[in-house]
Amino acid sequence: MLERAHHLMRSSNPAMVSRTKKRLKPPNVVRVGSTRSCWTNFAEITDSLGRERVMMKDYFLAELGTTGSLDDKAQLVLKGRHTSASVENLLRKYITAYVMCGNCKSLDTVLEKNTVTRLMSLRCLACASTRTVAAVRSGFKIVKRGQRRKERAAAMT
Repeated sequence: MLERAHHLMRSSNPAMVSRTKKRLKPPNVVRVGSTRSCWTNFAEITDSLGRERVMMKDYFLAELGTTGSLDDKAQLVLKGRHTSASVENLLRKYITAYVMCGNCKSLDTVLEKNTVTRLMSLRCLACASTRTVAAVRSGFKIVKRGQRRKERAAAMT
């Protein structure tokens, strides 16, 4: 009976049974001058994960608490000194939160935004499960002294 169940699983969904591990290259972060860092293989990693570059950029800028931009070669230029190890730890955190399926641990997923509820949902292409994920917070924003005074004055009244 168990053999029959395995046979039915293989015949109806062969992608779920025969799974190959996806290997990602580690992030390559190099220093640019004395105050900036550049993630050189950012475009390659975003393409292999199947995510938008702008969304990943916003996530990393928010988590690192810095400013940055994408240059013409689709490399992420970050303000501050950042190491490959710290970026790799954040990449793992991003993958578990926004790429990996919670049920089958597959990386073959799609992020979809529901226009009615404005929620982001992660849909797995291997097992067809869905789960909601938190929206990416906006990046680091510098608040000047005058703006802080206005916010403080508005909070006191």
